[in-house]
Amino acid sequence: MYFFIIFTQIKLDIKSKLLELYGWSGSISVIVAYSLITIDSENYLLIDILNLYGSLAIGIMCYRASVWQATILEIAWFLVGTYSLINNIIEEQNTNNCH
Repeated sequence: MYFFIIFTQIKLDIKSKLLELYGWSGSISVIVAYSLITIDSENYLLIDILNLYGSLAIGIMCYRASVWQATILEIAWFLVGTYSLINNIIEEQNTNNCH
């Protein structure tokens, strides 16, 4: 029985650390996307994907912590990122069809 309690605690600790890593990777993703925009990168699809991943990861962490203002912000960020991704895919297809 004691072994089961220790195993369960280790499993919870690993899950907690993985969730924390997921949240941090989302934050880093948004920072990298913003940095790419700042240096005028033209890799818009990468920027959109980084923003989508980051807003999803941060949004999930905010939701789990019941931080509702930030959760709503991340939902809005995700929707804007989705719109931007769709527009950039369509624009890229139109550019490829013109050549």
